[in-house]
Amino acid sequence: MYFEINNSGCSERKGMVQVRYDLFLDEQDYGYEKHYVKVDGKMQNNPFLCHFCQFEPSVTDEELLFVGELAMELAYKAWKTDRPHGVINQLVDFPLNVTSKRKKDCNDRLEKIKNKALKKKVTRVS
Repeated sequence: MYFEINNSGCSERKGMVQVRYDLFLDEQDYGYEKHYVKVDGKMQNNPFLCHFCQFEPSVTDEELLFVGELAMELAYKAWKTDRPHGVINQLVDFPLNVTSKRKKDCNDRLEKIKNKALKKKVTRVS
């Protein structure tokens, strides 16, 4: 199983860096066949969950990868027992006053995230 940061869902949101994680199953993972589907005549592996998180503009790549892996582990534990697999985030304290500098800091960080195409393969999730 693996996750990728999907640039289409990454944006500045209320003064925070919003990141979209797409979580995918590998062939040997439970329920893989439910998301390996034909689209426009071609087979493709669709995410079993798209998950959004908000971060401070100072978030590091390591923190982004850690949160993606955590979301994947929590979602897969529920997924393999056929329960709803939504992952609930901790509440976000959005800034009350979003300045143009803060928005710029968010957008600068997002540009770096989008250019890196961060993804991570996890070989075993219990």
